[in-house]
Amino acid sequence: MKTSIGTVRNASQMILLLTAGVLATAMGEVQAQTYTSIDLTPNSPLSTANGISAGGAAGYSADTASFGAIHATFWEDSHKIDLHPAFLDDPVNAIKGRSSVQGSADTLQVGWGAGPGTNNRSVPLAWNGTAASATTLPLPFDSAGGQALATDGNQIVGYGTPLIKDGTAFGPPRAVVWDATTQEAIDLGDAGNGAQAIGVGGGLQVGYVIKGTANAALWSGRAKSLLALHPKDAAASVAYGTDGRLQVGYSGYDIRVRSEAPRATRISASTSPRSGLGRQLAHL
Repeated sequence: MKTSIGTVRNASQMILLLTAGVLATAMGEVQAQTYTSIDLTPNSPLSTANGISAGGAAGYSADTASFGAIHATFWEDSHKIDLHPAFLDDPVNAIKGRSSVQGSADTLQVGWGAGPGTNNRSVPLAWNGTAASATTLPLPFDSAGGQALATDGNQIVGYGTPLIKDGTAFGPPRAVVWDATTQEAIDLGDAGNGAQAIGVGGGLQVGYVIKGTANAALWSGRAKSLLALHPKDAAASVAYGTDGRLQVGYSGYDIRVRSEAPRATRISASTSPRSGLGRQLAHL
């Protein structure tokens, strides 16, 4: 049976149309669905939406193509709200900072900011829908800064970079969880070589610790609660999210590939007394 599909302008649209067609054919009663895309930043050369909650999207945007000019941004019903905090900038010398929202839940947005106001070090931030609501989240140790990466509305997670040796050097990053209401911070530790918490839900925090490579990790609010999620034989793994019961992420594996010349090439080479390489190939 042939299926007629209209003109497709891009690969994403083609995938959606083909998928809808297969569902309609297989199930009979299923109607093909259509989708509408909305350009949230038609005049911005650089922008990203990192999260969405309660119909509001959050991320960053910039008026130029420079990452150093990005501003934390919230879109509500396609209306753009600049969340960039004024305290990051130096208006006297006309030097502006940069900021970004990394996650959101309900009316809460979390992320980071850096600029003259922070000695150009990244600091974890939280907002409630306006630039004026921006607050710097405290870190439970002397630090060179950090970032808030995700929230479920009850807790916020991220990391901080500690200062060591009387503030003359940086230590490995430490995972941190904050209470979203009180902003109380709890140090989840560095597991010896570094850690970041990048997902949260149901009282659990997930992310990774460094054990040579990234290893997926799970916490339940305390450093001593650390549980390794790294699958056996994986080269690296990261947990990105949790609902308090299940965790999701990825694991990567090393694959050894043996490359051989085609048989015809090997036979031809082996018959040539001038090709030492050919003789070697013939014996592989």
